[in-house]
Amino acid sequence: MRPTQIAAAVALALAALLDRGARACSCFGPRPALVSPGPDHPAPVTSRVRALVPIHRAAGATVVLRPPGGAPVAVATASRSMGGVDLVELTPSAPLAPDTRYEIALHSPGQYPSTFVFGTFRTGATRDVKAPRIDAIGVAGAHANPGAMSSMCQSADTVVTLDGISVSDPDRDGAEIALGVWIADAAGRVDTKKLPVYWAVPKNGHVQLGRTSICDPRELPLPNAPAVTLGVAAIDESGNTSPVKLVRVALPPARHP
Repeated sequence: MRPTQIAAAVALALAALLDRGARACSCFGPRPALVSPGPDHPAPVTSRVRALVPIHRAAGATVVLRPPGGAPVAVATASRSMGGVDLVELTPSAPLAPDTRYEIALHSPGQYPSTFVFGTFRTGATRDVKAPRIDAIGVAGAHANPGAMSSMCQSADTVVTLDGISVSDPDRDGAEIALGVWIADAAGRVDTKKLPVYWAVPKNGHVQLGRTSICDPRELPLPNAPAVTLGVAAIDESGNTSPVKLVRVALPPARHP
């Protein structure tokens, strides 16, 4: 085989390899997911329901809370975008029935099937009216992956990490406590009347905010600046919210001129 033929064969083989690599990442579209309450513990009758729902959904689609196959519970609905999904919160107009199973469904009129159940939980008999606490927040940092390879599903987004987190609830040892995160304004103010821009559950004292994979539809809307101030609060199933702690995080230089 002549050198030119060898070079052509190598080029074709490399092109085929790169083409296979480009097709290596395959993401499925986001699906509705129940965030809280979870299935591990009986939920307080004062619980709110939080779910992640794709932003691209049928016109008129709504998230409903109901006993299995029963009539929807009267709720107030609030939502906030988290990138490719909306964080939807349902606040029942009255306490839920005790010791009762409920299901959460996406109801899309005109679609078949019109109702897609994507989560269930069971209530206990208790009410929860006391706010949880953030007992400690340790080191906060941020990093990016400027060399991210989309063929490997890697994201170049900046990710914020919070370590040394300790949270507790004065009402219940088994409370499900998440961290709500807001972006503070220039004066360091946070409006907790609005839903958080990001929602995360601490694991082993650690929380990651943002996405490392392009398959993750959730996004953290960081400013194009050298640093950001985050407002962080502990939130339980009933929506009781701790005082906000402000966390200043230096952002990677690649994010700003």
